[in-house]
Amino acid sequence: MKKQKMNSKKRKNIKNIAGFVMVEMLVAVSLILLVLPGTLAIASKALSISSYQKNQMIATYLAEEGQELVRSVRDKNVLTILRDGSGSWDAGFSSGKCTVTPCTIDIIGETMTAGSGNLDNLSIAPNATYRLYTDANGFYSHTASGNPTIFYRGIFVTPAVGHTDQVNIRSVVVWDTPSGRKKVEFPGFLAYWLQ
Repeated sequence: MKKQKMNSKKRKNIKNIAGFVMVEMLVAVSLILLVLPGTLAIASKALSISSYQKNQMIATYLAEEGQELVRSVRDKNVLTILRDGSGSWDAGFSSGKCTVTPCTIDIIGETMTAGSGNLDNLSIAPNATYRLYTDANGFYSHTASGNPTIFYRGIFVTPAVGHTDQVNIRSVVVWDTPSGRKKVEFPGFLAYWLQ
């Protein structure tokens, strides 16, 4: 009889423990369900911010590269003047070609081509002529044979007031984000340094 009472006590304790474990599980699951949505929202926001910052950094580099490509055109022009005694230091971007509508320029060939349509007004979609593509080596260019990117780049070149040997450059990169269209500008100037 003692043995039966003991077995019945053990069964009762096991049932109590099983019930207690079930309550603990429900409390734990409830806490997880309360905390999980907030944690996921924070993680989602962090990913979104990270993606935006990455794209902004790429856009900044692309804008700086645009200006450096124009500097390279100027330097080639000056070297031609030194070598042949002919040409103009601002050949390729003179005559107001890139003043009102920006020009495009690629790393290969470094030829400035007059663009068309909008790039600067963020309320209007950028014209497709300014879209950048990546090639197999990861270089950005305006050549449509590569993979299209989210970035559009154009270069504005305006004469410097009162200086015939200087121009102002503004390299603009535009891209779309879930929160709207963004723009990075890289301003600077070029001078004819051979004088």
